[in-house]
Amino acid sequence: MRPTLLRDAGLIAKKLYALIESRPFSSSSNACSSIASMKENERQKRLRRTNEEWHRKYNAYQRDYKRRMRETDPDFRKKDAEEHRERYATNSRYKLSCLISAWAGHDRWAWIFEELPWKTHFPLRYTNSVQRRCESCGLTIRRNPRLIWQSIAQPDLHSCHACYMKQEPEVFMPEGYEDIRGMRALVARKRQLDELNCEASRADSTFDGGKKIE
Repeated sequence: MRPTLLRDAGLIAKKLYALIESRPFSSSSNACSSIASMKENERQKRLRRTNEEWHRKYNAYQRDYKRRMRETDPDFRKKDAEEHRERYATNSRYKLSCLISAWAGHDRWAWIFEELPWKTHFPLRYTNSVQRRCESCGLTIRRNPRLIWQSIAQPDLHSCHACYMKQEPEVFMPEGYEDIRGMRALVARKRQLDELNCEASRADSTFDGGKKIE
């Protein structure tokens, strides 16, 4: 009886030892996998910055893959739509980026791009295919975009919409509109600023050096 108990105890001890040994190995394996993933992400970021051809093919592949999945896979289409809604509802910068891109496609909102006091870049709205190289990601845009941002200081430099919107709102929004996140607020702010400018203009035309002009 005793040898059997000892044998069973030995088997249990071996199993426990194997379990203990497997845990750090698993953690190490996960750590290695995480490090490899980080390195791959850095490699892809470097290629996007330095290899235009690779960046173009990668973006084309991603667009084509997502398009095909949306058309053929209802689960993917549903998940993609849910992720967009969640991000739109929780990420104010992403929401603003989508809104500005949508406004660019409608002539009724042309005044947003033509009249507002943009700071570093001026928005260019296109209806035909153009070729512009983004100063940030280095990608040459060859498709038919709605919106490209042109540097005010250096008109030969351009930025794609995605890169331009990665900046802080204090930078990419027009002067006086930094806190605006929707169309109603934008329209209300423009009316407010226009009224202030009109009042200031009337005051300047009425007074000269503090004296009323006769």
